[in-house]
Amino acid sequence: MFVKYDIDFQDGLDGWISVRLVYSGCRRAQGGSPCEGCHNEWLWNCTFGACRKKFAEWLERLARTGWRPSGIIVTGGEPLDQDPEEVLFDIGIVRKVFGDVPVFVYTGYEWDESLKSHPLVKAARWLKVGPYRKDLKGSGKLASSNQKVVELS
Repeated sequence: MFVKYDIDFQDGLDGWISVRLVYSGCRRAQGGSPCEGCHNEWLWNCTFGACRKKFAEWLERLARTGWRPSGIIVTGGEPLDQDPEEVLFDIGIVRKVFGDVPVFVYTGYEWDESLKSHPLVKAARWLKVGPYRKDLKGSGKLASSNQKVVELS
């Protein structure tokens, strides 16, 4: 469920200033096995929040300033647990205003070739993969050292 959007100065590639799309719902957490120390507990359950009409109007106001995002960050509870058509629709709203900006998906799933068939992964240029591990100190933009960034072709 699409719950929040904003301008993101933290995620993505170095120097990115992005439109961030935040979704609620995480099957792992709902099943009783959340990532230990998850910093997005408020996103575990599916809740409504964002109005797409207001979102589109906000993007239009941003575009009138001349600003263009470096990319689209898709994050939240778990983006790959969402209805892919919903997420792709929201990406389409951004691209209608700003053109073909790249997509960077943050997922707690481990990377394997089977992820390539997921519709959201097919739309992405980059993935940050791997569950957050409280016991493994990360560096840079990775919260824990087991996570990695995968560039898709």
